[in-house]
Amino acid sequence: MNGIETFVNDRRRVEFSVMQNGVPVSARVLSGGALHFLGLLATAGTGGDAPSLMGTEALENEVYPQHMRLLADMLKTRTSLGSQCVVVTRLTLLPDLLPEKYLFAVRRHGRSARRTRIDSAANWGPLEHNPKLPDRPPLLPVSERILRGDFD
Repeated sequence: MNGIETFVNDRRRVEFSVMQNGVPVSARVLSGGALHFLGLLATAGTGGDAPSLMGTEALENEVYPQHMRLLADMLKTRTSLGSQCVVVTRLTLLPDLLPEKYLFAVRRHGRSARRTRIDSAANWGPLEHNPKLPDRPPLLPVSERILRGDFD
C-alpha cells in the first residue's frame, strides 16, 4: 500500500481506496484485519497530533502476524510522543516486540471475579537473562512465558 484516495460516490457517501502500486483498490475488498490496521493508523495521528489515549482490542482476530512489528513500532512511536496506548489481546507475539516498561497484565484478584489487579511487567520478576548469574539458564521470551502460564 502506498497511498489512500477518498472520494464521494454517486450516492453522496464518502468512500476510500488504498493505492497499491498506483492502482486503486476499493476498501470493500480489504480484509477486516487490513481495515482494523488502517483504523489504528488513522486514529494515531501524525507528527505532533498524537491523541492522549488510544485503545484497541482483539487484535488476534484482525491484524495479521506479519504486521505485528509495524503495530509495535507505531505503539512505541505514539508513546514517545505522549500518547497512552491500551491494547487488549491474547496474542503472544506482540509482547516480544515491545519493551518491558510497556507491558502490563490484568488478572483476577482474590476469589471474586469482580476484582481485578493490573501489574506492571516489573512485578513479574526478571524477564531477561542476567549475565551476572551465569549458572541461571536464560529466561524464555515473554510469549513463551505467557504460553507456559507464568502470568495467570
